[in-house]
Amino acid sequence: MKQQSTKYLLLILLIAVLVIPSVALASWWNPFSWGLWNSIFHFQRQIQNPVACPMIAKLCPDGSSVSPKGPKCEFPACPASNMVGNDKDSHGCIGSAGYSWCELKQKCLRVWEEKCEIEQGDLTCSENSKYIAIAKSDNGVSNIIVKNKTDDSEQISCVYSAEKNDFELKSLKATYFLALTDNFLILDSGTAPEPRGLIVYKLSNQKKVFEDRYARPITTSGDTITYWSPTSIKPTKANCPQLNEWSAGGLGAVIEAHVTLDLTNLSKKDLREYRCNPTQ
Repeated sequence: MKQQSTKYLLLILLIAVLVIPSVALASWWNPFSWGLWNSIFHFQRQIQNPVACPMIAKLCPDGSSVSPKGPKCEFPACPASNMVGNDKDSHGCIGSAGYSWCELKQKCLRVWEEKCEIEQGDLTCSENSKYIAIAKSDNGVSNIIVKNKTDDSEQISCVYSAEKNDFELKSLKATYFLALTDNFLILDSGTAPEPRGLIVYKLSNQKKVFEDRYARPITTSGDTITYWSPTSIKPTKANCPQLNEWSAGGLGAVIEAHVTLDLTNLSKKDLREYRCNPTQ
Protein backbone atom coordinates (compact mmCIF):
# COMPACT_ATOMS: atom_id res chain seq x y z
CA MET A 1 0.00 0.00 0.00
CA LYS A 2 2.78 2.32 0.86
CA GLN A 3 4.59 1.48 -2.39
CA GLN A 4 1.45 2.24 -4.42
CA SER A 5 1.02 5.66 -2.78
CA THR A 6 4.59 6.49 -3.69
CA LYS A 7 3.90 5.63 -7.35
CA TYR A 8 0.86 7.96 -7.41
CA LEU A 9 2.88 10.80 -5.93
CA LEU A 10 5.64 10.37 -8.50
CA LEU A 11 3.04 10.34 -11.29
CA ILE A 12 1.49 13.59 -10.06
CA LEU A 13 4.90 15.27 -9.86
CA LEU A 14 5.73 14.10 -13.38
CA ILE A 15 2.48 15.48 -14.72
CA ALA A 16 3.09 18.77 -12.92
CA VAL A 17 6.60 19.04 -14.34
CA LEU A 18 5.42 18.38 -17.88
CA VAL A 19 2.01 20.07 -18.01
CA ILE A 20 2.32 23.29 -15.98
CA PRO A 21 5.21 24.79 -18.07
CA SER A 22 3.35 23.88 -21.26
CA VAL A 23 0.20 25.62 -20.07
CA ALA A 24 2.18 28.69 -19.00
CA LEU A 25 4.02 28.81 -22.30
CA ALA A 26 0.79 28.49 -24.24
CA SER A 27 -0.75 31.29 -22.21
CA TRP A 28 2.25 33.52 -22.88
CA TRP A 29 2.37 32.95 -26.61
CA ASN A 30 -1.31 33.44 -27.28
CA PRO A 31 -2.11 36.70 -29.25
CA PHE A 32 -3.84 38.44 -26.34
CA SER A 33 -0.98 38.02 -23.90
CA TRP A 34 1.66 38.93 -26.43
CA GLY A 35 -0.23 42.02 -27.58
CA LEU A 36 -0.64 43.24 -24.00
CA TRP A 37 3.06 42.78 -23.28
CA ASN A 38 4.09 44.43 -26.52
CA SER A 39 1.87 47.48 -25.84
CA ILE A 40 3.36 47.98 -22.38
CA PHE A 41 6.93 47.59 -23.61
CA HIS A 42 6.37 49.85 -26.62
CA PHE A 43 4.83 52.58 -24.40
CA GLN A 44 7.81 52.48 -22.06
CA ARG A 45 10.19 52.62 -25.01
CA GLN A 46 8.38 55.71 -26.32
CA ILE A 47 8.83 57.43 -22.97
CA GLN A 48 12.52 56.52 -22.80
CA ASN A 49 13.14 57.31 -26.48
CA PRO A 50 10.81 60.18 -27.57
CA VAL A 51 10.17 60.71 -31.27
CA ALA A 52 12.62 63.09 -32.93
CA CYS A 53 10.64 65.19 -35.39
CA PRO A 54 12.37 66.49 -38.54
CA MET A 55 13.95 69.93 -38.31
CA ILE A 56 11.43 71.71 -40.52
CA ALA A 57 9.10 74.65 -39.98
CA LYS A 58 5.86 75.99 -41.43
CA LEU A 59 5.64 79.72 -42.16
CA CYS A 60 2.56 81.42 -40.69
CA PRO A 61 0.73 84.42 -42.22
CA ASP A 62 2.10 86.81 -39.59
CA GLY A 63 5.70 85.93 -40.46
CA SER A 64 6.28 83.60 -37.51
CA SER A 65 6.84 79.84 -37.86
CA VAL A 66 5.81 76.63 -36.09
CA SER A 67 7.65 73.29 -35.86
CA PRO A 68 6.18 69.76 -35.73
CA LYS A 69 5.55 68.34 -32.27
CA GLY A 70 4.20 65.23 -30.55
CA PRO A 71 4.51 61.52 -31.35
CA LYS A 72 3.02 62.07 -34.80
CA CYS A 73 5.14 65.16 -35.57
CA GLU A 74 2.10 67.30 -36.34
CA PHE A 75 2.25 71.08 -36.89
CA PRO A 76 0.42 73.13 -34.22
CA ALA A 77 -1.96 75.90 -35.27
CA CYS A 78 -0.45 79.24 -36.28
CA PRO A 79 -0.90 82.13 -33.81
CA ALA A 80 -3.53 84.77 -34.44
CA SER A 81 -2.37 86.98 -37.28
CA ASN A 82 -0.75 90.31 -36.32
CA MET A 83 0.47 91.23 -39.78
CA VAL A 84 0.84 94.89 -40.65
CA GLY A 85 -2.38 95.86 -42.35
CA ASN A 86 -4.67 93.61 -40.33
CA ASP A 87 -5.56 96.28 -37.76
CA LYS A 88 -7.60 98.85 -39.65
CA ASP A 89 -9.74 101.04 -37.43
CA SER A 90 -13.26 102.26 -38.16
CA HIS A 91 -11.84 104.90 -40.53
CA GLY A 92 -9.66 102.39 -42.38
CA CYS A 93 -6.42 103.68 -40.80
CA ILE A 94 -3.73 101.05 -40.24
CA GLY A 95 -2.40 101.62 -36.72
CA SER A 96 0.49 99.15 -37.00
CA ALA A 97 1.80 101.17 -39.95
CA GLY A 98 1.66 104.40 -37.92
CA TYR A 99 -1.54 105.83 -39.40
CA SER A 100 -4.24 107.55 -37.37
CA TRP A 101 -7.39 109.42 -38.37
CA CYS A 102 -7.21 113.19 -38.73
CA GLU A 103 -10.69 114.62 -38.43
CA LEU A 104 -9.54 118.08 -39.52
CA LYS A 105 -8.18 116.79 -42.83
CA GLN A 106 -10.61 113.88 -43.14
CA LYS A 107 -7.90 111.33 -43.89
CA CYS A 108 -5.44 108.86 -42.37
CA LEU A 109 -1.93 110.20 -41.86
CA ARG A 110 1.33 109.66 -40.03
CA VAL A 111 1.77 112.57 -37.64
CA TRP A 112 5.57 112.60 -38.02
CA GLU A 113 5.15 113.01 -41.79
CA GLU A 114 2.17 115.34 -41.85
CA LYS A 115 0.61 117.30 -39.02
CA CYS A 116 -3.07 116.93 -38.30
CA GLU A 117 -3.33 120.69 -38.57
CA ILE A 118 -5.13 123.19 -40.76
CA GLU A 119 -5.11 126.95 -41.14
CA GLN A 120 -8.47 128.60 -41.58
CA GLY A 121 -8.30 132.35 -41.92
CA ASP A 122 -6.61 133.63 -38.75
CA LEU A 123 -7.09 130.25 -37.01
CA THR A 124 -4.70 127.34 -36.69
CA CYS A 125 -6.27 124.05 -35.57
CA SER A 126 -4.42 120.91 -34.55
CA GLU A 127 -5.81 117.71 -33.06
CA ASN A 128 -4.98 114.23 -31.84
CA SER A 129 -7.09 111.42 -30.35
CA LYS A 130 -7.51 113.29 -27.02
CA TYR A 131 -7.46 117.02 -27.74
CA ILE A 132 -7.98 119.73 -30.32
CA ALA A 133 -6.05 123.00 -30.07
CA ILE A 134 -7.44 126.14 -31.70
CA ALA A 135 -5.14 129.16 -31.91
CA LYS A 136 -6.00 132.67 -33.04
CA SER A 137 -3.28 135.27 -33.63
CA ASP A 138 -3.57 138.95 -34.42
CA ASN A 139 -0.80 141.56 -34.41
CA GLY A 140 1.58 139.47 -32.30
CA VAL A 141 -1.04 138.53 -29.72
CA SER A 142 -2.35 134.97 -29.46
CA ASN A 143 -5.33 133.30 -27.86
CA ILE A 144 -5.31 129.51 -27.60
CA ILE A 145 -8.02 127.05 -26.60
CA VAL A 146 -7.46 123.33 -25.98
CA LYS A 147 -10.61 121.23 -25.92
CA ASN A 148 -10.72 117.75 -24.39
CA LYS A 149 -12.42 115.12 -26.54
CA THR A 150 -14.90 112.73 -24.95
CA ASP A 151 -13.59 109.99 -27.28
CA ASP A 152 -11.25 109.79 -30.26
CA SER A 153 -14.12 109.86 -32.75
CA GLU A 154 -15.62 113.13 -31.47
CA GLN A 155 -15.76 115.82 -34.14
CA ILE A 156 -14.99 119.34 -32.96
CA SER A 157 -15.15 122.20 -35.43
CA CYS A 158 -12.23 124.54 -36.02
CA VAL A 159 -14.04 127.48 -34.42
CA TYR A 160 -12.65 129.66 -31.63
CA SER A 161 -15.32 129.41 -28.97
CA ALA A 162 -14.29 128.93 -25.34
CA GLU A 163 -16.47 126.75 -23.11
CA LYS A 164 -16.47 126.02 -19.39
CA ASN A 165 -14.05 123.07 -19.28
CA ASP A 166 -11.67 124.30 -22.01
CA PHE A 167 -8.05 125.18 -21.28
CA GLU A 168 -7.63 128.74 -22.54
CA LEU A 169 -4.53 130.92 -22.74
CA LYS A 170 -5.50 134.51 -23.47
CA SER A 171 -3.65 137.59 -24.72
CA LEU A 172 -0.25 135.92 -25.13
CA LYS A 173 2.21 138.52 -26.41
CA ALA A 174 4.82 137.29 -28.89
CA THR A 175 3.81 133.71 -28.08
CA TYR A 176 2.41 131.36 -30.69
CA PHE A 177 1.05 127.85 -31.11
CA LEU A 178 3.83 125.47 -32.18
CA ALA A 179 2.67 121.86 -31.74
CA LEU A 180 0.27 119.51 -29.99
CA THR A 181 1.65 116.18 -28.78
CA ASP A 182 -0.30 113.33 -27.20
CA ASN A 183 -0.59 115.08 -23.82
CA PHE A 184 1.24 118.43 -24.09
CA LEU A 185 0.86 121.82 -25.73
CA ILE A 186 4.04 123.31 -27.23
CA LEU A 187 4.37 127.07 -27.72
CA ASP A 188 6.93 129.29 -29.45
CA SER A 189 7.86 132.65 -27.96
CA GLY A 190 10.03 135.60 -28.88
CA THR A 191 10.43 138.46 -31.34
CA ALA A 192 13.97 137.77 -32.57
CA PRO A 193 15.19 135.11 -35.01
CA GLU A 194 16.30 131.72 -33.70
CA PRO A 195 17.04 130.50 -31.17
CA ARG A 196 13.59 131.26 -29.76
CA GLY A 197 11.69 130.36 -26.61
CA LEU A 198 10.11 126.94 -26.18
CA ILE A 199 7.24 126.61 -23.66
CA VAL A 200 5.51 123.34 -22.68
CA TYR A 201 2.15 122.98 -20.94
CA LYS A 202 0.92 119.68 -19.51
CA LEU A 203 -2.71 119.36 -20.55
CA SER A 204 -3.87 117.02 -17.78
CA ASN A 205 -3.30 119.71 -15.14
CA GLN A 206 -3.07 122.76 -17.45
CA LYS A 207 0.28 123.79 -15.96
CA LYS A 208 3.47 125.10 -17.53
CA VAL A 209 6.10 122.39 -16.95
CA PHE A 210 9.11 123.29 -19.11
CA GLU A 211 10.92 126.15 -20.85
CA ASP A 212 13.93 126.13 -23.14
CA ARG A 213 15.42 127.84 -26.21
CA TYR A 214 15.23 126.06 -29.54
CA ALA A 215 15.99 126.27 -33.22
CA ARG A 216 14.26 124.48 -36.07
CA PRO A 217 13.61 121.94 -37.35
CA ILE A 218 11.49 120.65 -34.50
CA THR A 219 9.67 117.33 -34.75
CA THR A 220 7.25 115.50 -32.46
CA SER A 221 6.55 111.80 -31.93
CA GLY A 222 4.13 110.84 -29.21
CA ASP A 223 5.25 112.82 -26.18
CA THR A 224 8.82 113.28 -27.39
CA ILE A 225 10.11 116.34 -29.25
CA THR A 226 13.39 116.72 -31.11
CA TYR A 227 15.03 120.08 -31.80
CA TRP A 228 18.30 122.04 -31.76
CA SER A 229 19.26 123.61 -28.45
CA PRO A 230 21.93 126.31 -27.81
CA THR A 231 24.99 125.16 -25.86
CA SER A 232 27.70 126.92 -23.88
CA ILE A 233 30.37 125.72 -26.32
CA LYS A 234 32.39 128.67 -27.59
CA PRO A 235 32.30 129.10 -31.39
CA THR A 236 35.74 128.97 -33.03
CA LYS A 237 37.05 128.79 -36.57
CA ALA A 238 37.43 125.05 -36.05
CA ASN A 239 33.84 124.31 -35.03
CA CYS A 240 32.23 127.20 -36.89
CA PRO A 241 33.83 127.71 -40.35
CA GLN A 242 31.63 130.74 -41.17
CA LEU A 243 32.40 132.57 -37.93
CA ASN A 244 34.52 135.32 -39.57
CA GLU A 245 31.97 135.87 -42.33
CA TRP A 246 29.12 136.25 -39.87
CA SER A 247 31.18 138.48 -37.57
CA ALA A 248 31.99 140.76 -40.49
CA GLY A 249 28.26 141.10 -41.15
CA GLY A 250 27.52 142.05 -37.56
CA LEU A 251 26.17 138.66 -36.55
CA GLY A 252 27.08 136.40 -33.69
CA ALA A 253 27.27 132.62 -33.64
CA VAL A 254 26.09 129.82 -31.37
CA ILE A 255 26.89 126.13 -31.22
CA GLU A 256 23.67 124.09 -31.05
CA ALA A 257 23.17 120.49 -29.97
CA HIS A 258 20.59 118.15 -31.46
CA VAL A 259 18.46 116.98 -28.52
CA THR A 260 15.34 115.02 -27.68
CA LEU A 261 13.02 115.91 -24.81
CA ASP A 262 10.85 113.23 -23.23
CA LEU A 263 7.90 115.26 -22.00
CA THR A 264 6.62 112.52 -19.69
CA ASN A 265 9.61 112.92 -17.36
CA LEU A 266 11.16 116.12 -18.80
CA SER A 267 14.47 114.36 -19.48
CA LYS A 268 16.59 116.02 -22.16
CA LYS A 269 19.04 113.85 -24.11
CA ASP A 270 21.98 115.12 -26.16
CA LEU A 271 22.15 113.22 -29.48
CA ARG A 272 25.85 114.14 -29.93
CA GLU A 273 25.18 116.10 -33.12
CA TYR A 274 26.30 119.73 -33.24
CA ARG A 275 26.07 122.64 -35.64
CA CYS A 276 26.96 126.32 -35.75
CA ASN A 277 24.23 128.87 -36.44
CA PRO A 278 24.28 132.66 -36.79
CA THR A 279 22.53 134.86 -34.22
CA GLN A 280 21.62 138.52 -33.95
